Amino acid sequence: MFLYIDISAVSYVIPLIAGIAVAIGSWFYIRFRKARSKISKKLGIEEGTPLKQPTLEFSYKNDDLGDPFINDYYALALGIA
Repeated sequence: MFLYIDISAVSYVIPLIAGIAVAIGSWFYIRFRKARSKISKKLGIEEGTPLKQPTLEFSYKNDDLGDPFINDYYALALGIA
């Protein structure tokens, strides 16, 4: 038994995959820009200022509490890390 793949169907798949890759890349870029903007506002530094080392921050997303920052021990105790 042989499987036949129509070449015209492949020509639709390649742009579809490329479109999905562009959409995913755009989503990550937007999320990165929002995170970078929030960090610069919080620390009072100019956006794009290079940091000397990577940072990791936990925040408990709760509008009633004002989205408080929590440390890694709280995150582990709450089971969210």
